[in-house]
Amino acid sequence: MAKPKRVRNRALRVIDKIKQAQHAQAKAKATPPKQPTKQVVRKPFFPYTPSSTILLIGEGNFSFAHSIATRLGTASNIVATAYDSELVARQKYIDVDDHIQAFEKLGGTVLFDVDGTQLHACEKLKGRVFSHIVFNFPHAGAGIKDQERNIKVNQQLLVGFFNSARPLLVIGTVKPTVSKVRKLQSDDDSDFDEQPAPKKRRTKAKDKPPSVIEFDGIQAQVVYDA
Repeated sequence: MAKPKRVRNRALRVIDKIKQAQHAQAKAKATPPKQPTKQVVRKPFFPYTPSSTILLIGEGNFSFAHSIATRLGTASNIVATAYDSELVARQKYIDVDDHIQAFEKLGGTVLFDVDGTQLHACEKLKGRVFSHIVFNFPHAGAGIKDQERNIKVNQQLLVGFFNSARPLLVIGTVKPTVSKVRKLQSDDDSDFDEQPAPKKRRTKAKDKPPSVIEFDGIQAQVVYDA
């Protein structure tokens, strides 16, 4: 009598497993498959076009000028300047000649001994205007240990640059920007929340647009794109 009972129990277990498998299959069919998450790839921001007229201040080995020209495919509208003399630049940077040759091959202009706070004194810049004037990582390099004096010297450098660059800027339409605000809510949220760009405002000939603003005692140039 024990044998038929064991056989029956075994059969019940098999039937139960079959039912569980059938239930799992039905559940899988009822649940729609998860769609793969689309990864948003943001295009890197690049503010220049081949028609941009660009003045670069304070170049070192001219690698920045070279990279912009390579990206644009031309350097015909780019003037790259260095504070150092040509001799000093060659002593400082072993790759300066390579970058200059590649830059000039694309049509770029290289100038040495150009003080970013005295641009009006550069003969080769007289009569020229630019849609972009770029001074990367401005620093006086005075080596002053007194922090307050060091800050003051660098503030004077920036103010001198802004005032010197002002007459060389093209006045045109204000370029709209897209601000990105980092969210501090949860890890599930996207890293940035884009805000809509402001509408373009075209300046009238009779209006004189503000070209210098002041913040915390420091004047800053307002850049207008052509």
